[in-house]
Amino acid sequence: MSQDNVYLLKPHERPMMAGSPSFPDHPLQRRFWYAVIGVIVGLTAGFTNGMLLANIPQIQGYLGLNPVQGGWVMVSYYMSSAIISVLLFKIRQAFGLPRYVRYIVLGLILTNCMQFFFHNYYMELFARCISGLVGGSLNSMAMYYMMQAMPTVHRAKGIILGLGLTQLSQPIARVISPLILQHEQFQLIFSFQLGMALLVSAAVWLLPIPSGYLEKSFEKIDLISFPLMATGIAFICAGAVQGRIVWWDKDWIGYLFVAGFICCMISAIIEYNRKNPMLDIKWILHANGMLQVLVFGSLIRVALSEQNMGAAGLLTVLGLSSDQMVHFYTVITIGATCGLLCSAFAFKVTDIKLPLVISFAVIAIASFMEVGQNQWSRPINFYLPEFLIAFASLFFFGPVMMEGMIRALAKGSDYIMSFSAVFGFSQTVGGLMGSALLNAFITIRTRIHLINSADGVNLSDPLVNQLIQQNAAAAQRYSNDSVWNHAYGVSKLIQQDTVLAQIAAYNDLFVTVGVGSLICFLVVGGHRWWHQFRGTNPISRELKFFAAAVQRARQESSK
Repeated sequence: MSQDNVYLLKPHERPMMAGSPSFPDHPLQRRFWYAVIGVIVGLTAGFTNGMLLANIPQIQGYLGLNPVQGGWVMVSYYMSSAIISVLLFKIRQAFGLPRYVRYIVLGLILTNCMQFFFHNYYMELFARCISGLVGGSLNSMAMYYMMQAMPTVHRAKGIILGLGLTQLSQPIARVISPLILQHEQFQLIFSFQLGMALLVSAAVWLLPIPSGYLEKSFEKIDLISFPLMATGIAFICAGAVQGRIVWWDKDWIGYLFVAGFICCMISAIIEYNRKNPMLDIKWILHANGMLQVLVFGSLIRVALSEQNMGAAGLLTVLGLSSDQMVHFYTVITIGATCGLLCSAFAFKVTDIKLPLVISFAVIAIASFMEVGQNQWSRPINFYLPEFLIAFASLFFFGPVMMEGMIRALAKGSDYIMSFSAVFGFSQTVGGLMGSALLNAFITIRTRIHLINSADGVNLSDPLVNQLIQQNAAAAQRYSNDSVWNHAYGVSKLIQQDTVLAQIAAYNDLFVTVGVGSLICFLVVGGHRWWHQFRGTNPISRELKFFAAAVQRARQESSK
């Protein structure tokens, strides 16, 4: 649907760059439906990953996969999601995002239909690869639909809401997955995914976003640079996922990272020397504050990883299943929703660092609140701190992304691709590496606590013997063999000691996350207070250039 054919677009309605939609002044009813579709598209984009993370053990059991094969299923998703985040901007410029999404969603529908008939490992790899492509593409669609729903003065809120919805759907997936699987029919998961894909397909066909203008964006050198970059990203994603499963001392994990680094470096060298680079390496490395934006973008993913690896991981160690943690994830969902709404409607470009300061303070406080857990801890012990962490994780997501976008647009529309690609890459790979680091930390600290515990255990100790005898007595109803019962008592004691060591390791993790968040709070807070003391805005220069760039872009699009 092209609004250009209805009336001449006003200056504030014209797209800023090729591949972006125009923004006509819609009537209120149409804005409402754009908002509804934006919510559907945003949640579906997040569900493509959320349903995978929530059900990977069930997927492995349903298809008869071992943990390494289950890891490759995750790699397939993350690899395609990270790759499309790099290429999507050029696809938008060359073909238009609405047209591309229509056909890629049809591909997802076909793939989900095939999952009903072909239940095997390779079909799942292919399906998750398509899901990654769709999920990465729908992120931008959700943003644009929410922008269409907002008046011009509140368009930044639409950006924050659209992208935030993709993050919000991950805890929602963990809430609804046990409800879908309560009758142990895994086909219902495929039915749910197919239903969401059909809903999105119908919505984007019935009410597409208004068209903009297109331009030639691909160059011959892209045929060399992009495959190298895509290969490097795939190797890095594979190493980050499989390293957690097979452990990091395997030679082939190191080879994956080395190969990925080499491929990305060759691609970066090509981009560095291009006249019209796909990624402007010079700007990314030397632009004022740009590296800071990317670092904090990665820290967002680490903060979100803590919820899966921290409190949720500890509750899993304590024997709680997913259906017993529905209320736990409901609390997280409510916290994330509050954070997203506050981020959107309290956002001020004149004080863009304040949400970061508040968020890191909240995460630090919440992490320290979680310290001191024991074998009797239950989800209710984590409700308040995890609510706060979920709130903070989405409260500062929007401002970080908006700061990077403003810095990019201030330089010119060509820089948006560099920002979008690197920010998307930092989100995907940052999340993987964050989970990998937290998992390695917990494993190492558990071993350290086990070693320390073993050094203090003496089988001649009366208390140790008493515990062994208690465990052995519990086994007497199954066996009259005293030797076997004693061996069972010893193994049970080791098992109990392992659980206590894991609990101690998680407590160490909470302390570490709290200290790290406190350091970030001091760094970002000091930077903000320094600018306040001087009466300056850290992005004031970029805002002036941004306003000028918007004006130039609208003038050029009107020609």
